[in-house]
Order: sequence, then structure tokens, then C-alpha cells
Amino acid sequence: MAHGSLAVAILGNVIVLVLEGLIVGIQILRLEYYELFSRFYEGNGTEYESIKTQTSR
Repeated sequence: MAHGSLAVAILGNVIVLVLEGLIVGIQILRLEYYELFSRFYEGNGTEYESIKTQTSR
């Protein structure tokens, strides 16, 4: 009985570590993406208009 609870505790900790690593990795990629593309993006394009707005004119 003790071996089962030990296995669950170990497996649970491994799952938590993997999920935490995944979350940190996603945040790192998000920040790198933001920092990289903010150097090249100026935002001086045309304003978005939906198809409904375009056809109602």
C-alpha cells in the first residue's frame, strides 16, 4: 500500500515539474517574440475594417 502512495507522490511531482517548465517556456517564448518583433513593427498600416463595415457603406 505504501509503494502505491509513494509512486503517486513521485508521479504527481514529476507532472507538476513538467507543467511548470512548460509554463516558463511559453512565457520565455512570448517575451522573446514581443521583444524581437517590437523592433521591426511600427504600426503605421491601415486600420482593420470588418466585412460587415465594408459592405454597409
